[in-house]
Amino acid sequence: MVRFKIAGRQRNVESYLLKATILLVTTVVACSSGEEAESTAQFVVRDSAGITIVTSESPAWASGFEWTIGPMITVVGEMEGAVEYQLFHALDATRLSDGTVAVANSGTSEIRFFDSNGRHIRTVGRSGGGPGEFSDKHGLRALGHWMGDTLYTWDLYAQTLSVFSPDGEFVRSNRLRNTNRMYFMSRMYGGGMFGDKTLALALIDPTGGADRSEGMQTRIVRYVRFSADGDSIVSLGDYEGAEWFIRFNPDGQGMRMTQPPFGREMTARAAFDRLFVATGKGYEIQVYRPDASLEMLIRKNHPAVAVTAEMRDWALEQQLAAVANHSANFQATLRRDYADMTMPEFLPPYRTIQVDENGNLWVREYLVGDDAPDLWSVFDSTGVWLGTVELPQGLEVFEIGDDYVLGRMEDELEVERIVIYSLMKSER
Repeated sequence: MVRFKIAGRQRNVESYLLKATILLVTTVVACSSGEEAESTAQFVVRDSAGITIVTSESPAWASGFEWTIGPMITVVGEMEGAVEYQLFHALDATRLSDGTVAVANSGTSEIRFFDSNGRHIRTVGRSGGGPGEFSDKHGLRALGHWMGDTLYTWDLYAQTLSVFSPDGEFVRSNRLRNTNRMYFMSRMYGGGMFGDKTLALALIDPTGGADRSEGMQTRIVRYVRFSADGDSIVSLGDYEGAEWFIRFNPDGQGMRMTQPPFGREMTARAAFDRLFVATGKGYEIQVYRPDASLEMLIRKNHPAVAVTAEMRDWALEQQLAAVANHSANFQATLRRDYADMTMPEFLPPYRTIQVDENGNLWVREYLVGDDAPDLWSVFDSTGVWLGTVELPQGLEVFEIGDDYVLGRMEDELEVERIVIYSLMKSER
């Protein structure tokens, strides 16, 4: 088991600390027993041309009053048994107010409903182009709350938003208008729905002029706001996407695209009246209004961690283990590509982001190693760093509620399960 002992290099923040006000905020946190604890959180708030910049240096939660993950309360999915319990490419899921879990089972183009005990209730949808149907080949990419327990879905290949009742009855659908490009709403690129029911969708390589040469490449990602009827409203900005390593096949037929170890990633999440954009360039999250104006920059002092030879070797071992069933020639190709990749000097500051139902921002820290914990830093709606929550290893987070975390896990046999863990907030 690999454990890395690595020293970080603190970023220089003196330049703006001298020009800003350092706020020492003393808060009193009370729990149900009446016990109180004092917390001193240090952060910097400054204004620059109407943009609020919040830089946190220490968490606001007092010791002993942090949020923690409790027991698993719902499990959906089995290796054997009835087919409705066998999940295949479950790319999204959400929880309804009565505890029902709706799962976007993209591999079968279905929405499957389960009760809070994991018992199957009903299945709606199928492959096709009619009302309430989804494109084949994993077109069903996103599932969320439209209003209350009414659900919406995003079909990537049909470029269609559909609305379903809490019981799964099809209500209506709208396709994007006046475009022949493919817009994404997915776990990788993010996007989502604003509070006014308009959409934030991602367009890859918007100008069509991406560099097609070999080597390390990034592609531009443009986020666009659409009405629920499918009309484009406004561009929400262009950003450098994730880093990829490009290599053309020797026979000239196609190319290979591989995300390099420790490469920077980029995503965005729409929630309420905000679009949170995480570029991976420094520990900063940009917060935009639906009209594309910049509202806030959320920052946290973060040590830059150097990528070591030990880390590079560990990353190669991980990639080879993932293709252990492939041919020796395939693995040799992977080794050659790995040797030709340009490795970053430092680890990215974070991996991805989520926004919970209360508007708090969750940022997944970038830690490496077989036994590295899965730590998420939580920021409140004003941009202040509250503290850190450790989630179960291997959990791909789909949704964070007031008192639960929902996501997908796979076991060593790659059996998919949707799981819900309780979220314990000790101030209650």
